[in-house]
Amino acid sequence: MVTYRGKYYYLDYPDKKQYFKYLFAKRKFPGFHKLDPLVPHNIRYKLHLLKNKLGLYNKHIKTALKIFNVPAKAIKEKGDISWLHPLVIDQFKSYRHYQKQRFLRYHLPARMESETRYGLYFGFEPRFPMADIRLVQYYLSMPNYLKYEGTLYRTAYRKALSKYLPPEVLERDDKQGGMAPYKEPITDEAVIKAKQERSKALVDEMIRTLKGNPFIKPATLKEKRMNLTIFRWLEKHAKGEI
Repeated sequence: MVTYRGKYYYLDYPDKKQYFKYLFAKRKFPGFHKLDPLVPHNIRYKLHLLKNKLGLYNKHIKTALKIFNVPAKAIKEKGDISWLHPLVIDQFKSYRHYQKQRFLRYHLPARMESETRYGLYFGFEPRFPMADIRLVQYYLSMPNYLKYEGTLYRTAYRKALSKYLPPEVLERDDKQGGMAPYKEPITDEAVIKAKQERSKALVDEMIRTLKGNPFIKPATLKEKRMNLTIFRWLEKHAKGEI
């Protein structure tokens, strides 16, 4: 939340009664329909119940019902928990409310717990500095216009440092993946080749595992094959052991 680009800022428009500006905002609305913030929550909830009663589930729920025999009652109860949560009821009230809902939803602790499990397997302990409560509270307390969408991620940071950094540094957007910037580059061709082969074997093994998952799309498999994070990690370990 603290480092993202600042999308969904247009939720401030209905909160300020600027409906015309909101309806004609040339922005994508991934995750919800543009009219959702303008419709009372109880009406949207009743429509949700009607869709469930008619069996009009989305494709992911249909797949779960078919493959894993998940009872329709369990799907409904899970949906009710989400729909009736106070954070969800008020999520479209303003941009600040939407940010708060996204930060406090169950996905965040679940992701931290799962990544901690991965860390135990690989022998390291993850940290989540961007989830520090003091940083989050400070960010939420900032005026919303400072967080409005930019062309790059970390919008608030870039705006704050725009007077002090040259454009070459401020607009840099190529720091991605797990890199080892303070390690001497490997020059031994035999070592490089061995690491590349080990990395490829790990990626191939991962791909074979994921192919059996009905929720993974072919495009996602291709993207994961191109991911060099594993190779970057192996660069820091001379023997390439896990």
